[in-house]
Amino acid sequence: MKKNVLIALFAAAFALTGCNATKSADAAKYEQIKADVVAKHKQAKELGFIWYQKKMKKGQDYAAIPLAKAEEAAKAGDYAKATKLAKAAQEQVDLMLGQYNDEIKNGGYMYNIKKYGL
Repeated sequence: MKKNVLIALFAAAFALTGCNATKSADAAKYEQIKADVVAKHKQAKELGFIWYQKKMKKGQDYAAIPLAKAEEAAKAGDYAKATKLAKAAQEQVDLMLGQYNDEIKNGGYMYNIKKYGL
């Protein structure tokens, strides 16, 4: 009987430590993506390439909304959902900066308007 109890305790302890290791790895992955998004979002704001709609509240844009939802999910401990939402925000920020590179930096349509006053 004592042997069975000890085995059950060791199994439970092993299962709990395995779950904590996975949770901390998910949390680290989320934090890494979030830091990338925040840095790129700041850069996009400085460049003036933030995407939003008039009906959105002030301070909200297509990257800020999923990032805020990701932070809520992370506070609740759902790092899988938080990572998914942070990746959505990362995609939006990458697209914003990509548009800047295409339009302004690399001589696209907006570059020609600014350069030639079209």
